[in-house]
Amino acid sequence: MLSHLYQKHQNFVKYAAIGVLNTAVDKGLFLVLFNIAHLNEYLSSFIGLNAGILLSFTLNTLYNYKTNDNIATRFIQFYAINLVGIAITLGLIYIFSGQVGISANIVNIAAVIPVFFVMFLLNRRITFRKSDETAL
Repeated sequence: MLSHLYQKHQNFVKYAAIGVLNTAVDKGLFLVLFNIAHLNEYLSSFIGLNAGILLSFTLNTLYNYKTNDNIATRFIQFYAINLVGIAITLGLIYIFSGQVGISANIVNIAAVIPVFFVMFLLNRRITFRKSDETAL
């Protein structure tokens, strides 16, 4: 039964596992660059986010969706979808932290959940669709 369930949802499970890894790289790089190398928070965040995005794209391409065609186009789509995820996170922080008064740390962590699902669906339907499928 678990085998059948995994087979049915293996892209989702792999995407989630890769997401945990790329989030660890993103946040780990931020902490090292900001706290140890003393780069400013914006540059540290920019470098961490982009390292996480590159790792996520590479692992999803090679091990999850196993695509090897149109790599440049797929990367641009993947990056654009990640920008959507960043925009959703910033919007949630603006609303719930800036307007409602909830801690930005809590909102930032909680935002991972809706952003994960939006990005999974968009990447599955756009970035990693088979060449003969139509988007959305």
